[in-house]
Order: sequence, then structure tokens, then C-alpha cells
Amino acid sequence: MTRALQTAALIAAETHLPLTAVEFDLREWLPDATLSWRTAEAVAAAADFHLHNGEWPPGEARTWEPQSSVRRRATRALQRQSALSNTPFIAVSHSMLIESLTGDLGIEHCGVRELDQLPVADTGTILLPKPAA
Repeated sequence: MTRALQTAALIAAETHLPLTAVEFDLREWLPDATLSWRTAEAVAAAADFHLHNGEWPPGEARTWEPQSSVRRRATRALQRQSALSNTPFIAVSHSMLIESLTGDLGIEHCGVRELDQLPVADTGTILLPKPAA
């Protein structure tokens, strides 16, 4: 989260856009809900996450956060920001969160994705503000 905040501050300084909020719900995917993992365990959890396409197998539970949970909390955070103003905004986050919103796999380091809409469970999409022409 610190790296994302540092990146956001650099972007804000360069673009002269305000740094207005820290959205905890844009945090990275959790490899273990107990918050007690070590690197090897997080790597194993990520492998299991990808093996099961980001969702727990039916009838089973894992310690890692399912992709649907990541998508739900990220969407709520972006909806809150979108509701504050009808202007575009920049959100800085980590790759698994971006993957959950876009479906793009293997986000490159410091990759950028532009979203015009947000996924909403089974009800369609929410449109985000468009940049002024």
C-alpha cells in the first residue's frame, strides 16, 4: 500500500491533480485472511488462486481472498470516488486488483489500465465519468 501511495503522490505532482483519498478497499489481494503469511506461503496461495481461476472450489474454503471478493471491494471503492465528482480520476493499485476488474492477466509492472465502466456482480456495469473533450 505504501508503494501505491508513493506512486499516486508522484502522479499527482506530475499531473497537478489533487491527491484526495486513500481507499483501503483498493488494497492488494490477501493471500491469507489471518494476515500471518510468509513469502513462500503467499507464493503458494497465489499459485492455488490461479489454479482455481481466482475462486474457491465449490464446497471448499481457502485462506486466500477470492477474486470475486477483490472485485466487489474494489468496485465499491471506485464507485465511492466516482460519486464524489463527475470528473475522471486516477486510482493506483496492485496487479491482482486490476486483473479482477479488467480480466487482463499478467499485468506488467507499473502497467496502466483505463476503465470506462466497472463490473457489477450480475447486474451489468456502472459507467465512470468520461474525460472532458
